[in-house]
Amino acid sequence: AFEVEIQKGEKTISRSNLLPSFALSGSYSRYRLNHGIMDGVFGEEQVSDDQKLFGGLTFDFTAFDFGKNYFNYRGTSCLVKSKEKEYQRQEQQILFDLAALYYSILAVDKTTTATEKTIESLKSLKGEIQQKVKLGRLPEVDLMKVQVNVLKNIDELSKLKTLRVDLLGSLKKLMGYDEREPLALEEKTSEEAKCKKLDREAL
Repeated sequence: AFEVEIQKGEKTISRSNLLPSFALSGSYSRYRLNHGIMDGVFGEEQVSDDQKLFGGLTFDFTAFDFGKNYFNYRGTSCLVKSKEKEYQRQEQQILFDLAALYYSILAVDKTTTATEKTIESLKSLKGEIQQKVKLGRLPEVDLMKVQVNVLKNIDELSKLKTLRVDLLGSLKKLMGYDEREPLALEEKTSEEAKCKKLDREAL
């Protein structure tokens, strides 16, 4: 926006060269001492004035400049339009990036919720299989498979949490926020503590 305003100023200056100009000037002088006394034409003594006032008005215009000022004005007008379009493109790109980051965070949140539910389901299944293994109704290898799946999902959940933090940091940077300032998208609970709790429960 600052560059657009600069170009608009340049356009105004170039336009002023197409118009006639008026200049009003004036000056006033006062002397503390009278100047020399001179003999008058008719024998009377004449004393020079101790105050002087001058004024003037000038009018300037360019009769013919082979189109120089006109084409300068056209050029600056084109630059203004170019800068305005460039600013609009930058604004649209920022809006697009903001929307992309925002919806990426929402997608991560949905995947995170689904992964957490999967972990809870696997934990319930793990308890059932443990009972059946104790009764000899299932081999212990089935229990190991469930434990591996739980750990794999916990690892995936940890990656999602890290990705969310990175996306949120990029969003705050693009919006001009201080990284220490909270956003509505930030969760109130500690994600790292939550992941550690899931790890302990899974093991």
